[in-house]
Amino acid sequence: MTQDVTRRDFLARLGVTVGTAAAGAAAAAGVPLAAVPLVRPAHAQPKGNIPDTPYKVAHMTFFTGAGAVLGEPSFKGHTLAAEEINAQGGLLGKRKLETLKADENAGTDANVKEMRRLKLSEKVDLFTGVISSGNTPALGPVAEELKMLTIFVDGCTDFLFDKAVPNPHYIFRITNIQSADGVTCALAAVMTWGKQIKRMAHIHPDYSYGRNAFDHFNIVMKKMVPGAQTVSEGWPKLGTTDFTSHITKAIASKPDLLVS
Repeated sequence: MTQDVTRRDFLARLGVTVGTAAAGAAAAAGVPLAAVPLVRPAHAQPKGNIPDTPYKVAHMTFFTGAGAVLGEPSFKGHTLAAEEINAQGGLLGKRKLETLKADENAGTDANVKEMRRLKLSEKVDLFTGVISSGNTPALGPVAEELKMLTIFVDGCTDFLFDKAVPNPHYIFRITNIQSADGVTCALAAVMTWGKQIKRMAHIHPDYSYGRNAFDHFNIVMKKMVPGAQTVSEGWPKLGTTDFTSHITKAIASKPDLLVS
């Protein structure tokens, strides 16, 4: 187990250890991970002793339930990057990555307990993953308390850094935020149809993400197209697979724009 690493430490060392962010961006852009430099250049040798123990990484995501449609690709990306890094000898050419899995579908309370266990019992060096925006605000403060380097891949609620952890030292999040989704959607609609938009129907998940995106969409629309009105709202519960009633309601309202 290595010493605790803060956000500042992590950023300072990022260029001399593993280009994880670069690898992730390259993968998203279709660039082979093998083309991304993952280890420190040979001419810049690290100072001090490099532990010869594995670097433990916990990845929590949805392996079961409806969220697995997002969780499985998340873990696949983690696995591909870890395999590439280990094939090159590991971090700094010496420390292999060892991955521990945790199913986010266990629920928020269970996830908090699992995070504590992973840090205190398994002695993980890095915690990654998390899809649900209902989980990141609960896990973030615990990660700070445990001084646990954490990179959330999703769970994009604004609340995480606005309220739950306004001054983070150990946690990062690499995704966008919910308000940005609502704002950019509204801007795109205005740029495309402008004041032709008079009547708007919405269908969103009855959940933090849907509510937050909806609110910020409307903030922009009220400023840019003040005459536009919301004529229908549909809020299907998480796990809903039949949206017929919500679609029927939206169509019946005769909207100019459907946002979902």
